[in-house]
Amino acid sequence: MLRQLCLALLLFIFAISPSYATDCSAIFPGPTTFAVNGGISINNSSTCDGGTCSPVNSFPTPTIPFYSASGFFNATNITDGVYQHLYWGHSQGATITFSGTGTAVIFINGSATIQQNTRINAGGSPANVLLIVAGSLTINRFAEINAHIYAGGSISVNRNAYITGSISANGAMQVDQQGAFFYSSGDADKLDGHGFCEGSAASINHYQILHSANGLTCEAESVTVKACTNSFDGTCIETTENVSLDVIAQGNSHSVIKAINFTGNTTFDLSYRVAETATLSIDNASVAASNGYVCNSNNPNDCDITFSNAGFKITGFNDIEVAGEPMQSGGNSRIFIQAVKDDDGVCQGYFDSAGTRRIDFALKAANPALTSGLDYKIANNTVPKYLGAPSSYSAIDLAFDNDSTAQLPINTYHDAGEVLLYAKHDIAATPDNPAVTLFGNSEIFYVRPYEFIVSANTDSNNDGTSPLMSADINATITEQAGAEFNLNILAVNKDGDITPNFTQQVELALQRILPTSDGVTGTLTGDNLNLTTTLPGDNLTYATSAFSFNSGQYQSLKTATGAVYNEVGSVKLYVREQQTVSNSNNHASGLATIGRFIPAKFVLTQSSVTNFCTVAGEPMSYMSQPEIKLVYEITAQNQAGDTTKNYFATLAKATIDVVAENAAVDDVTHRLRDFSGVDWYDGVYKNEDDGGSGGLEFDKGQFVRESSPDGPFEQVRFGVKLTDVEGSELEGLDMLQNTARSLAGFDSKIRFGRWVIENAYGPETEVLPVVMRLEYFDGSGFSGFVVNDGDSCTTPNLEPVLNDARITSGAIWSGGLNSGQYRLIDKDTSDNLEVDDVEADTDGTFISGHFIELPNRFTFSAPGNGKQGGLQFEYEVPAWLKYDWQDNNLYDDNPVGLLNFGLFRGNDRIISWREIQN
Repeated sequence: MLRQLCLALLLFIFAISPSYATDCSAIFPGPTTFAVNGGISINNSSTCDGGTCSPVNSFPTPTIPFYSASGFFNATNITDGVYQHLYWGHSQGATITFSGTGTAVIFINGSATIQQNTRINAGGSPANVLLIVAGSLTINRFAEINAHIYAGGSISVNRNAYITGSISANGAMQVDQQGAFFYSSGDADKLDGHGFCEGSAASINHYQILHSANGLTCEAESVTVKACTNSFDGTCIETTENVSLDVIAQGNSHSVIKAINFTGNTTFDLSYRVAETATLSIDNASVAASNGYVCNSNNPNDCDITFSNAGFKITGFNDIEVAGEPMQSGGNSRIFIQAVKDDDGVCQGYFDSAGTRRIDFALKAANPALTSGLDYKIANNTVPKYLGAPSSYSAIDLAFDNDSTAQLPINTYHDAGEVLLYAKHDIAATPDNPAVTLFGNSEIFYVRPYEFIVSANTDSNNDGTSPLMSADINATITEQAGAEFNLNILAVNKDGDITPNFTQQVELALQRILPTSDGVTGTLTGDNLNLTTTLPGDNLTYATSAFSFNSGQYQSLKTATGAVYNEVGSVKLYVREQQTVSNSNNHASGLATIGRFIPAKFVLTQSSVTNFCTVAGEPMSYMSQPEIKLVYEITAQNQAGDTTKNYFATLAKATIDVVAENAAVDDVTHRLRDFSGVDWYDGVYKNEDDGGSGGLEFDKGQFVRESSPDGPFEQVRFGVKLTDVEGSELEGLDMLQNTARSLAGFDSKIRFGRWVIENAYGPETEVLPVVMRLEYFDGSGFSGFVVNDGDSCTTPNLEPVLNDARITSGAIWSGGLNSGQYRLIDKDTSDNLEVDDVEADTDGTFISGHFIELPNRFTFSAPGNGKQGGLQFEYEVPAWLKYDWQDNNLYDDNPVGLLNFGLFRGNDRIISWREIQN
């Protein structure tokens, strides 16, 4: 039993031990967002990094090491650690934010559904959130998530998702339409999986030791050590790992060992009491560097410090100075030099008396190791730069006091970088003393840029004549979303000159400022650049740049790799020096508005035309019949074909009009009525709001009649015309001289129609059928009308909404009838037939314009034996089938006819009968 318990305990420890966990980069492998062990279906309108989604079809199945889940996950603010729950507790529209460093692991021990419009760590680093679902996961529409996501079962991502990070399903995966997904290579390595997976923090490439090369035995020497993850090039990308190591100063007769513990970098004091040269080295590092260590510029003897019993102390420099700013206080120089000697371990003044002495100065470039660039000035004297031993100096006369101290003229360094000021003074031999040369230097101090100047333009030669830097919705200089533009970030001194020796990485943040609310995040890419916006009102999220400055500037140019913003609107780009404990309140920064961006194009993504009736494949509608149904969806897109979802409200300046053309020649748009779209939403213009159903409703309208019959129009094409004051066009223009886009690939027949009722005759003992037909105007024949054989859809109706179908009051054409009603008038009150003796009935639909053949016909009931006579009959028909039956040029009359009962009652004396029209 004990043996079994021990074995179980070992298995448990192995399961939760990070050292045995799968690499996070294996579970979330890239190169695009998706990885799946089951089947996968991705809608082709969804994009990954602006292009096609290419999922990885296999990845190692991880072990989930969490066991104590309970209750609902309802947290809205999360930090580093593990959140273990049984259920997802948030409703739609929830916002979950991450703060601090590390990774928040959200574990749901079951299946989960993330409701629509949920925002998880929006705009933040995906490495800060890891979502693990033991079962299946559904992500509903319009979710915005910056995280890495794993499900032990299947994953379903509904439409319009915006996800930065990665998604891996151990089961199947289904991805709906219009999603935008972004994956950053190496991002999964930054995860702290808390036992679920193991990140791969950047290893230490080398340690860098910075020192001044000269020291005094009477005063501690300042030494800086950095742990760098990049190959040595004078710059240092500092690790985030904590390290401990020993710094050893080894001379011929003496040595000092200094134990230090730090993250990134540290500066410490090294006291060495023997006048000799000591060589610095590193030993016992808790994290071994793959390329050991370097000192200063990695030149020969750069690890040597020469400690002397006498020399110069140069003081007054701030740890951080500003390029181009005089190093002064109250208008006076704050830089002092003192000649000292070791007096039993205490630095005392060297000179015997006050007086003027000529001191030689040079500047050592510690980082970057470059002698080029802008000048270091002491007053008007240019101080030469050097890397190894100085080869030239600038001699300056200084007045020393009785304490062997002199105030230097004002110092100004116009460039950037880590430097130290070096001093030398030769003392000639005297009868009592040999010749002496005093050496000394300041501590290494850093000179930062005064600021960063950020600019963007659309010029072909980057000359700045067309600045792309406005948040004005009416800005005249714009660029298409997804198109390349020039982006410049310059490190400058106080005079505005580029500081070419600033070669560091920086931190960047991108904030969307247009639109000011709603909408989605956007992405700015360029040469080694990939930033996602935060939304207005959200805290800025800074990320370390993947690029270093070259000669004091970063450029992403159209002539090489231009910058690209994938959305519409404007953004604000923030730049600052990498933050450390020492520079959090003293660092160069800069910002600029970039924009405005507009759609690159408009695409008709859905469309259809439905007429009132289609017979034998020929669609037909009557003039003024509000039954022409149009569906159209127009999408604003960037150059890559992605929907620009921020194109709405005041940013959406394109207007849409429904148009029509007949026979590819005649513009008949002026005949259209009642067609109207709603507006732009999420970059899409629809004829009607879909109410959240995901589909489109019909937009009903009509092709109106003129004051008199005309037509027919047998080759009508319906389309949409987009007018954009900013010049973007609707693709695929094919009608109205290529100014509009058709909604369907077929013609519609539009006809001026009328409803005709013939007089009816029959015995009073039988049902009386009434012959009806539908005609349209074609200008031919006696009347100009012919039977509309294209109508097998019109259906007579005797079901009024209110009152009875039969109306017996009023005169013919006196009005007052509603749909489904008819009027009967007794023209001869002397006969035996009254209006109440008959009642109409109808069944079926017109067939090819006729309504007479059973079972489709209109009838009146038999009044009964002996009830003979005639009635006038008026039937309420739709407005588009009324006609000018009164010949008063008003085409608003219902059709009428005579009902004659008793004509066929039979008479032995009449052999035959026929009606003769005069």
